[in-house]
Amino acid sequence: MSEHTKTNDAQQPAEQESCRACGTNITPDSKTYPFCSPRCRGADLLGWFDGRYKISRDVKDSDLDALD
Repeated sequence: MSEHTKTNDAQQPAEQESCRACGTNITPDSKTYPFCSPRCRGADLLGWFDGRYKISRDVKDSDLDALD
């Protein structure tokens, strides 16, 4: 069974979401979540390295508190 069509133990389809890089359907229990593959994960990381993505404002203490 492919990574994109996995089902949970109750044999009901797991909740579907879209890969953040290419839009392919993916389940949250995928090894590469939120991406459909290592290739999409790497492409997204490259976007950060190339400067295509950036944080649009300064990070505030309250942003860090939300991570706890």
